[in-house]
Amino acid sequence: MGPELGSLDPIPRLRVADSLVAGLDVTDTDAARMFSLNLPILMQTPEVRAIADREELELLQQELDEIAYSGSTESSIRWSMRQIVWQADR
Repeated sequence: MGPELGSLDPIPRLRVADSLVAGLDVTDTDAARMFSLNLPILMQTPEVRAIADREELELLQQELDEIAYSGSTESSIRWSMRQIVWQADR
């Protein structure tokens, strides 16, 4: 969503006071836990079922669960997040 927010046309009576991309280090276990919780819902969508069969998805779920609950503190993931502050014109 960040690139879309960053390229919005000016909003009437608002100005961008600040806009930056911040890095966020995420542990592998935290990322796997988040995706592991989302996967059961995503598995029900036609879009996901069109690109992976049930066995592949169940294997992915198992692998995510193994990482999520491994207790590892390794962090090989860095997400970038856009932070934008709009301020009302006076």
